[in-house]
Amino acid sequence: MEFVPDNTTVDNWSKIFTAIRIAGKSVSSEYLVDWHIEKMDTHPEAKTFHAIYDTRQYDNYSVSTATIQYALSGQNEIIYTKYFSGPTDVSGVQYTERLSNSLTSEEFDIKVDEMKNFFDAMIEVIEF
Repeated sequence: MEFVPDNTTVDNWSKIFTAIRIAGKSVSSEYLVDWHIEKMDTHPEAKTFHAIYDTRQYDNYSVSTATIQYALSGQNEIIYTKYFSGPTDVSGVQYTERLSNSLTSEEFDIKVDEMKNFFDAMIEVIEF
């Protein structure tokens, strides 16, 4: 399920939010993060500039995050993903923002912190 800001479309967006749920497939959060990174690394029209990722294990679920800055068909974008997986299900959210230009390493680090802080403030696991 994807959401774009008012006055934009799925073809003409500056920011896009995506919610994902895969039930009953035993897909791990780490697998989805690895998939995103591999997808950008192997896409013929994509160039990855920066990528960071992390996985943390909790009592009965894991959380994996990734932030990737890339150019796809000449358009600079940054994506922040956060996936939660348990024994049989995985759910997650993605936030992608189109950029006017490529970020420096310092600008990327600042943007990562902004996106992480937004997600940490807005998304809380109540029960898994």
